[in-house]
Amino acid sequence: MELGRRLAGELPPRGVVLLIGNLGAGKTTLAKGIVSGLGAADVDEVSSPTFTLIHEFGDGRAYHIDLYRLEEARQVESLGLEELFDRDAMVLIEWGERFPQLLPPQRTEIRMRALGNDEREIEVTNRGARTRACSVHTPVNALRRDEPSARPERSASMMKEMPVQTLPCLDLLAETPDILRGLMCDLSHEDASWKPAPDRFSVAEVLAHLSHAEGHCYRARVDQFLSETRPVLDPDDAQMHLHLYRDADAEDAFDHFEDQRDTNVEFLRGLPAEAGDRIALHAEAGEITLSQMLHEWALHDLGHVRQIAELVRARKYLAGAGKLGESYQLKP
Repeated sequence: MELGRRLAGELPPRGVVLLIGNLGAGKTTLAKGIVSGLGAADVDEVSSPTFTLIHEFGDGRAYHIDLYRLEEARQVESLGLEELFDRDAMVLIEWGERFPQLLPPQRTEIRMRALGNDEREIEVTNRGARTRACSVHTPVNALRRDEPSARPERSASMMKEMPVQTLPCLDLLAETPDILRGLMCDLSHEDASWKPAPDRFSVAEVLAHLSHAEGHCYRARVDQFLSETRPVLDPDDAQMHLHLYRDADAEDAFDHFEDQRDTNVEFLRGLPAEAGDRIALHAEAGEITLSQMLHEWALHDLGHVRQIAELVRARKYLAGAGKLGESYQLKP
């Protein structure tokens, strides 16, 4: 978000800005930083307008538009964007590159690509201007999705000694968003919403479950471990919350999951090693420690990584493999 705040001071206060990148590239997070940097709204007030399509901030100083769910140009035309383009405001658009014929020739394009380890490659280009002097291509460590994380440096060889952890599994938990982002890099809106069967999850629904579980299950349990003596943990089952996952938006769910995960890992890294010995009473497993729950958290992550990988394999790559794919027994 710090990058977005910095860009807010460099972008023209009036005009159209396209935020371009694959699912999970960080477009909504960048929009939050830009709107905040303009002083049009606080970060907590900015969310993805995936269902409402348009959000207005600062009495018309900024607009945030998400065209992810629209498939045809006539649907975009019905929004009346031309009127917004003529206003004295910054208009941020996600997925607008799919409808170039409906965009003004003079605009700014910010292209984003995830590099891993919370780093982004950012390219800012001014289209239709007399000069392209503002165009930059900067794959540098300073352009992270947010402030530099406390994640330890990785050695070149995984066989080398890794930094000592205060609690188990934190490196894996920190990597999960990047693993998912890589798996989903070629998915369209239709791909993310595809269900292999009516009773099976789509990628979007898996992401919605991960986002919900991150706060309402795992972080809530961590807080119970730390604030109560031998707390009783309520059971949590994805089947209990199916209504929350139905018709989920993949990008919004992923952004919310990643924001929560970054916050949670940073918090857990600040705990002493002995915090892992704190005890709670699980409704099914009985007495458990915080360290055991962190291992189960990792198991939960990896299970859904595998689930999304199977969905991606079946949706994006199986048909293209032709007869070579017939030996693969996929179970998405």
